[in-house]
Amino acid sequence: MDENIPSGYLAIDGFTTARLDRKHKEGGGCLIFFSEKLFIYEREDLKSDIEAVWIDMEIRSQKVLLGCVYL
Repeated sequence: MDENIPSGYLAIDGFTTARLDRKHKEGGGCLIFFSEKLFIYEREDLKSDIEAVWIDMEIRSQKVLLGCVYL
């Protein structure tokens, strides 16, 4: 997955995505689908040198940190 693949191509009705495209290599990339009904906050502050995307979400008043990591 890279910047040449538009988000619309990956779209699923009723869901939103948090994505991190792979740069400088073929293959890879991270993508999390989540329901549009959930309140999600993408954690830009957790970006680092590893290929990962992180989101915070709240379910039944419990906060959850969810990540997708490609190694």
